[in-house]
Amino acid sequence: MINFRNNTTKLRENKNEILDANSIINEQMNEVIKGIKSKLNTISSQHDAEVTLTGKIDKFTLSVKSESDESANIIEKLVNDYLK
Repeated sequence: MINFRNNTTKLRENKNEILDANSIINEQMNEVIKGIKSKLNTISSQHDAEVTLTGKIDKFTLSVKSESDESANIIEKLVNDYLK
């Protein structure tokens, strides 16, 4: 089973602006993170790992902890392919 943790920090939004770029980026990146989680769920029954996203929401770092190098490599490749 894959445990997924999203420890990213959203960008500061300015509610006084009509078009706030940070709020748009936050929304778009939330969709990207949901997509990553969805992709991970397709392989979760086959692999055991802990996947953590950290950093700012627009520039996060992926961390994969698994006892199996094969599982870690598959997860990293899946996420990297999704982000292309």
